[in-house]
Amino acid sequence: MRHCLRNASEAWHALGHRVTPKEIWANILEKPGLRSLSMEGKRPDDFKGSITARIEPSKQIRHGVYISINDHYEIKDPESSLGCKEIINILESAWDSSATKSKEIAYSLLEKK
Repeated sequence: MRHCLRNASEAWHALGHRVTPKEIWANILEKPGLRSLSMEGKRPDDFKGSITARIEPSKQIRHGVYISINDHYEIKDPESSLGCKEIINILESAWDSSATKSKEIAYSLLEKK
């Protein structure tokens, strides 16, 4: 069991080093470590909005990682839209592809490189 925990610890630290290289922090902080990283990007489709990926140490699992993906959609013109029909239509049409894309993002963060 101890060997397994050591490997989990090494993998956990390696992920933190990969997504937040420590060299930039060497002269700024003593023993820097990942607490939370949030990256936002443009949507790869014709919808208005953005995609935000957040990664941080798990608060529930020792040497675990918490990954959050916010696939954010917005309506094109809030002034001319009444009710929630437009956003409901967007969510219904994009739900499956959004879930697939979110899993792809999370798995790519966890891949050993």
